[in-house]
Parts: sequence; C-alpha cells; structure tokens
Amino acid sequence: MMQQDLLTASEFDQAASRDLDIQDNPKIASRQPAYFQQLTRELANKVGDDFQFDSGLKVFTSLDPVSQHELEQALVKTIPTLTSTAGPSLEGAAVAVDRHSGEIRAMVGGKRTGYDGFNRALNASRQIGSLAKPAVYLTALQHPEQYSLASTLQDKPISLKSSKGKVWTPRNYDRQFRGEVPLYQALAKSLNVPTVQLGMSLGIPEVVATFEKLGVDKKEIRPVPSMFLGSFSLTPLQVAQMYQTLTNSGKKASLSALRSVINTDGEVIYQSIPKVSQSINQQAAWLTTYAMKKGVQEGTGRYLNRQFAWAPWRGKRGRVMTPETVGLSVWMAVRLPPFGWVETTISLLS
Repeated sequence: MMQQDLLTASEFDQAASRDLDIQDNPKIASRQPAYFQQLTRELANKVGDDFQFDSGLKVFTSLDPVSQHELEQALVKTIPTLTSTAGPSLEGAAVAVDRHSGEIRAMVGGKRTGYDGFNRALNASRQIGSLAKPAVYLTALQHPEQYSLASTLQDKPISLKSSKGKVWTPRNYDRQFRGEVPLYQALAKSLNVPTVQLGMSLGIPEVVATFEKLGVDKKEIRPVPSMFLGSFSLTPLQVAQMYQTLTNSGKKASLSALRSVINTDGEVIYQSIPKVSQSINQQAAWLTTYAMKKGVQEGTGRYLNRQFAWAPWRGKRGRVMTPETVGLSVWMAVRLPPFGWVETTISLLS
C-alpha cells in the first residue's frame, strides 16, 4: 500500500508496529450468537475431528438473515413493554424453522440478542403448559372410528387421586364448565377439563407414545395425568421439533442449521440431505392442525387474527404460572412468500 502511495512512511511504520490481535482461543465471529451455538454443536457432532475453528473450512448454513433480524426485533421491542407487569427479570428466546425441511432459519437466545452466553433457545427448559394439548387431540384423531373434530367431549368436574392419595382437580381458565363441547372447540379454546377427560379415556401410555413420535424424548415426560396440560419441561428448540412434525402432515424432519462443509481442497466433507419420515398419521395431523387454525380464528389466538387477518395462521399458546416461574410460550406457523411455511416458537421466561 505504501508502494502504491496509499500509505505514508509514518503510517506504514505505525501499522507495521501494531500487534496482529491473534486470539488465543479463536471462535466463529457472529452477530447471531445463539444460532452459531447451535451450528457449533452440529459441526462437532456431524464433522467431528475435521472441524477446527482455524482450519479454513467453508461452512454453509440455513440461516435466513431477514428472519433472524425480524425475530431479534420482535424480542427487543416486546420484552420492554411486558417488564412493567412481569418484572425486570423477564427473558425470552425464539426459534424459526422451515416446517417442511426442518431447517433452522433463525434463533435468538435471550433478550440481549447479541450476547454470546447462556442460550435459552437451546438450554432453558420450562413447563410447556397448553402447548402439550394438541398431542392429546392428535392421539384421539388417530382413531377415526371413535373420534372426529365434531365428537362431543365432557366438560364436567373431574378429580383424580394419585397413588399417594393426593387429589388433583383440573379447572378451565374461566372456572366455568360447559357440559359438552365439540372436540375441535375444546382445543381451539384450550379447555383444560375436556383435555384431561379425553387424555384419561385414551390412556397415559398412548399419549406418551404420540409425544415420542412427534420428537419428544420419553425421558422428558413424567407419565401422570397433569402431563396432558403440559406439566413437563422442554426447551424452545424441542417444542419447535414437536410442532414441525405435527404441522408437516405428520412427517418428522430433524431440525438442523448445517447444510454443508467444504475443506480447503474443495472436498465436501459433510452434506445435509433433508430426510423426512411419516411419524404420525397424515389425516390425524391435518385435522389437529385445522383445529389450531380455529384456535386463531375463534379461540385463544384471536389477537393474531385481528392483527394479521391476511395471513393463514395456525397457532397455539401455552401459559404456566407456578410459585417458581411464570412463562408464556407461543407456537405459530404462517405462509410467508417467498419462504413458504415458516414455523416460529417464542418463549417468554422468568
């Protein structure tokens, strides 16, 4: 540069005397730290010893910068408006995936979107509450000879006694009982009592099996009646996997951010080939997803329909309030040209 008269002699000497700022522990530079934590996990698992931060590998991902920016802005703008009622400790995390391929388009690990630390999207397990309910209805709809969207469910008081003699009496959010309700409406309005009644009729083992088929590790589920209402804990990423399977006509595709890796010789050392498997009955999955569409139109997700009536939303929200934690999780899917169907799981955590 000095030879081209772009630098003076003194500027050259000043630049040449500076340290190179070489990192002792090099790592991937990222403006999306949560996403790249997921990517680093996958590189370690799928590439193994061939992956080194300083090895010159070319890494190709499914990151969509537009979706990433919008997801970050959603948390940045929303959380401050909620802290007045939820408290300053309120946190958040979000994951957006392509529901057909399972590719992760965006991920945010906390309200400080650029913080490269604890990633709540990957590591913050919280009770999922009503996000568990669709699996109960999905289990029922896999028996078309017994259940349909129009089937009548009982919305009457129920009390269940545990092996230790403790009595559990579930209640609806409005403390009301409706006598009988159509199956689709019980899910759309997220009614607790009909969900428990249905779950007990189906049996705990069968509903647990449905969760497994959706991609939930059986070890995460405590097989007790309260599981029908989401008394077990999952991370936002695990919830995204569950709903990816459900809303992709029952076809499961493992969630992934890594597409391919090429070494310095131009050799492809890893190539992702999206694979899907029919894990759940297609008709039952479609009917359950339709009931979640009704949830946006006339149930607990009506706000979305009022604000974005042009979009074909499907959605489910889950709210948990315990002495230890308050949480709200929302799953949404919407068709967004040119991206197709995009699925988003957002969790607000205390």
